[in-house]
Parts: sequence; structure tokens; C-alpha cells
Amino acid sequence: MSYVKKNFKLFSKLVENGERNDDNYSYSVSGNINEIINNINNFISGKSNTPQTQLENIERITEKMLKIVLENKLLLSDEKIISIPVMRGGGLMVDMVNRFFDNNILLPVSINRIGDTPLDQRYRQSLNLTWISDQSNLVLFQKKCLILDVIVGTGNTIKKVINEILPHKPSHIVILTLYNTPDGMVVLNKELSIWKQDFPEIKFDFLVACQSGKSDCGGWAYPDPGDAGDIFGKHTNPKFISKLLLNKFGVKNILQMLTKETNNDSLYKQNLYQFQNIFTNRNAECLRNYFLNNIEYTKEMRFNGVESFYIHLTKFCPVKCEGCMYASPPQNTESIRLPGKVMSDEELTNVIEFLSPIDMDEVAISGGGESFLELEKILRFIRDADVKRIILITSGYWGIKVATARDIIERINHALTERKKSVELEIRLSIDEFHQKNIPFSTLENIVDIVREPQFNNIGLFIRSIQTLYSKKIIADFARFLCGKVEGDGYSQRIVLNDLIINILYKPLIFHGRMENDYPGEYERININTFNGSPGLEIMKSGKYGLKGNIEVDGLITTVGSTAPDNFGSIYTDNFESFQKKLFKDIISRTLMDEGYTYFVDILKEIIPDVYDRTIECNDMYLYFHQELQSIQKRLYVTLRLIKEYEKKGKIVTKNFPKAIQKILTLSNDKLKYLYCLSLLED
Repeated sequence: MSYVKKNFKLFSKLVENGERNDDNYSYSVSGNINEIINNINNFISGKSNTPQTQLENIERITEKMLKIVLENKLLLSDEKIISIPVMRGGGLMVDMVNRFFDNNILLPVSINRIGDTPLDQRYRQSLNLTWISDQSNLVLFQKKCLILDVIVGTGNTIKKVINEILPHKPSHIVILTLYNTPDGMVVLNKELSIWKQDFPEIKFDFLVACQSGKSDCGGWAYPDPGDAGDIFGKHTNPKFISKLLLNKFGVKNILQMLTKETNNDSLYKQNLYQFQNIFTNRNAECLRNYFLNNIEYTKEMRFNGVESFYIHLTKFCPVKCEGCMYASPPQNTESIRLPGKVMSDEELTNVIEFLSPIDMDEVAISGGGESFLELEKILRFIRDADVKRIILITSGYWGIKVATARDIIERINHALTERKKSVELEIRLSIDEFHQKNIPFSTLENIVDIVREPQFNNIGLFIRSIQTLYSKKIIADFARFLCGKVEGDGYSQRIVLNDLIINILYKPLIFHGRMENDYPGEYERININTFNGSPGLEIMKSGKYGLKGNIEVDGLITTVGSTAPDNFGSIYTDNFESFQKKLFKDIISRTLMDEGYTYFVDILKEIIPDVYDRTIECNDMYLYFHQELQSIQKRLYVTLRLIKEYEKKGKIVTKNFPKAIQKILTLSNDKLKYLYCLSLLED
């Protein structure tokens, strides 16, 4: 009996009327079962190693499953539906859906890229497609949604997509997938029970043609049917996908167009059909995961201590600054429910538990948003967190009325009195040319005047501004508004009043988010050629280097500038000790903190020749590093190069690696670079 016959099952109705279906979650498969099994067998066998055969098998399986959807009246043929293809593979199923239903297509923004192209706002607009998060809440309200995905591996992608859909309140969500792993089923089972509880008015159905027997180290299906999405996502310009989804061309016409374009490039064509390069997404992820878990270092690394952690409570902000590096949106009643936008009470509890055992200099309540939107959480943190110093970062928008400002400062002061241990506390006001377009000096004056009162002498105050000529003028104008003056120069200044000194810290202007590179004024650029600091580390009060970390809104734990995007910690699964071990297992983080930024960038320069120029354009080394390493291909290239360098220096042991891995490490640097470049040919 074939592998598929042993494991074949059409799962469905995981949640029905709020309860599990006791009949093994399955429908009987009507029609010719041998035909659909044969299609799936081809799909996960070597018979699907060309785009044409992949496509034909995907279409046949999708057709059979859609017939089952209709026969069981999950969706009706005469009703209008919205299909949401999970790119890349889901796009291959759209053409068949169009034959059965009156179908509109929406794409989820929670999928961060198509192929290797990041889906930022400008790129989304250029594709002329309809994106869920760019629409009003009515676009999906009470609609029936069909989510399409060829392979569910870890389940996390489907999870992101559904979490993006739920706040729009459709009436029915049907998930249709061809092949999934046991890990993916566990994730979806867990999430389905949560979704059903949080959104009882929404009906859920989940159908999958075949479940794999097991997952590999990366959570992917085994046996591996190959990344069907590579046909479009990895080996064509994403604009072909937009034509496909807009129904200007059929799937097969797009495939013919691709073949025609690549006929004159035998190397490209060979790579397209074989998917053998170690830098293709699946291979790159598996190799990188292997190295994250199996490198043996000859020397243990630990932090000398912790300088600070920045806690992000929300992504929302009412001020809407033109220069916001986070492009923080204003808050509204619907968007606040989106996962990962506001830290929950449970997550804050985990944050406090994570931080409490750590001996560190300070904690900053920050944001890619306005932290004072979450005042109750701020007060709870002040009361409960066992830390030495707390900084509350704010635009000060809440000072517009004296009574409101007084109430907030009194509540902060009261929270301080409820602590078991004393703590230093400072409010850090953001004052610069962007904030002050929307926040008048009088609003900030209200805060300053209240903090100056004797009963609030345990609350400090300082200012953060931007190192631009016009922002320095804003600071001088504010000092005069308060009947004071500015003293000092460079990055540190202070406003001197008759009874108060307010220190000022300047930071570089960062070109990210809403801040475009055509800033017209005079600003100070970073000097990359003289910088060789260690990202993620900062000098502590003791004079030693200690960790500088972030805890994001969604509970991810990172260092500032030295955590690769596939090696975050989590407040749900990590304490500080386990996070530290995870960080130093990664040769990327280890190198940045041990060898410094310049050493790391010199290796990155091998595949990004203008890396220094790009860093200067961004005007922030750590942010640029984070952006570049979003690519799994770049992460793997740098990982392999660093392993080779560390092996030369005797810093790691590679003799226990499997022979296949050791063979990869014998490749010359030029060969590695060549293979990396092959993986980017579609650009």
C-alpha cells in the first residue's frame, strides 16, 4: 500500500456548533477516491518536479476538494465568496476556484512578502491588488471566506492570516489545504478553539486532502512534496502573480510566459526545475535551523549584566508624526483587537515575571506607539515590577488639559507609594520638529509645571530630541517659552529653569517608516567608518558592557540590533537564562556582540557591495541590520561564512556535523556567493 493510502484522510469540521466532531473530524470522500489519491501521490513524489506537473496535480486535487465543499453544502455554488490565497502556493488554486464560485480575491498583508519581495505599502499599491488591511471593515463583514494554501507546515502562516481576517467579522471561514503536517494540525486545533470562543458568531471549517506522517526539524512536511509556491513566488517577478490573481491571464498562460522568458538562460531554467540550491527557501531554513541548534562553541559567552530593556505596550499613537520611524497608526475600536497591536494583561504579567530576577540598570516603557494610551498597564508595571529605574517615554499629548495631566501624574505618584521597594522614575518627553507640529508647547508646559511641584519630587523629567538643526531650534524655543535657557552642546544639552534642570538627549534622524530620504533640512549623519560598537550591548553604570534588550508588543524578546529574525525569545516560553542561551547559540548574534559591527558588515559586504552606503541612507546601523537579515538567504550566507571563520580560529567544533553539512562547509567563499546569487535570479 502506498504512503498516501496509509495516511490519506479528508479532515473537516474541526469545529462544528462549538464542539468537536466525534467522527474523526472527517467527511467521507465522494467521487473516485483512487483518482484523488493518485494525484496526491504524484504531488509528494518525484513526478511533480516540474512546474507543469506540479500545477496539474494541484488543480486536480483542488477541483476534487471543491466538489466535496459543494456536496456537503459548506459553500453554495450560487453565492458570492471571497477567496484569500496564502501566497505563494495558494495563488495556484485560484483559477480552479473561479470555475466553481462567483469569486472576489483579497490578499492578506500578514504575509510579509511574495517571494523575496517585502510587501510594504508602496509595493502593495504598485501591484494594483486588493489587500485586506487596506480595506474598510465592511469588505469582509458577514461574507464567506475561502482560505487557500497548498501546504500547511508549522501552521503559523495560516494563523497570521486568520488573525488578520477575524476583526473584519466574516460569517464563515473555510480553510482549504492540500497537504499538512502533524505540527500544523496541532497549531490549528489549538487556535480554532480560541477563535471559536472569541468569535462565536463566525463558523469555521477546515479541509485538508492529506496529512504527512511527520515533520522535519523546521516544521515542514515529510515526505516533502516540494515548495509548489516556488513556481510563482521564487522564480518569477511578483507582478506575474498580480496578473494571475486579477484574472487577466490564466495560470497556464503565466507559466508559458515564464518559460518563454527563461528559454535563453539554460542556467536559470535548470535551477527553476530542480530546486536544488542550498539557498532556496526550504533548504535555507532547514540548514539555518540546524546550525541554530547544533553548533558547539569552545568558549561560553555570558552577559556581564543588563543595561536596559525597552517594553513596547502598543503600536498605536494619536500624534501621527511625519517623521515617525514606526509609522504608528492612530487607535480605533476595531484595530485595537488585532493580535500583536497592544500588549495584553497576560503578556504584561509574563514581562514582569521575566524581568524581575534580572539585575539591570533601567527599564523603559516605550513603543512603536504612545505608551500612555495604556496608562493602566504603566501603573501596574510601576507597582509590581522589581526594577531599579523606570523611564516612561511619551509625546506628552495627554498634557493638553491641566486637570488630565495632574490626574495622570498623581496616579503615577500613588503607584510609586504602593511599591515594596523604592525606584527611580523619570518621564521622557519627545520634543522635536515632528512632534511639535501637533503638540503645542503649552501642552508640555502643563506637564513640566506639575512635575515641578514639591509633592512630585520623586518623579524626574528629561527630553529626547533629534539631531537636526531645526529640532535644536525647537528645543531653544521651548526653553524660552518656559523662561529658561539651553546650556551645553553636542548630543547632550539641558534646559535650565530657576528651580529645575531638564536634561536633553539627542538621537540621529532615522529614515524609516514615515520618514523618507528626501528630508530637506540639515541633520547629522552617522559615521559608519569610525563605528565598531557591539549591537545589543551598552555600557552600564558599573562601566562594563551589558545587554540592551527589547520586549515587543507581541511578546517577542530581542536585543537592540543583534537578534536575527528567526531566533527571537518569547515571554511565553523563555526566562532570561534560556533567552541568553538561545541568543549565544546563534553565531550571528554572537559575532555582532563579540566581534563588533564592522567585522560583521565586512562579511555582509561580500553579497551587498554597497552595504555601507545603504546603512548611511537609513542613518541607523541596527535598524539596517535588522532589515537586511529578513532574508533567509542572507542569514544562511552569513551563517556559513561565520562558521568557516570561527572554525579557522578554533572557536567552534564541526567534526560532529553530518557529512553532508561538512561538505557544504568545504565550499569556497566564491562558490557560496555564486549559489547565493543563483537564488536571486528572479530579481
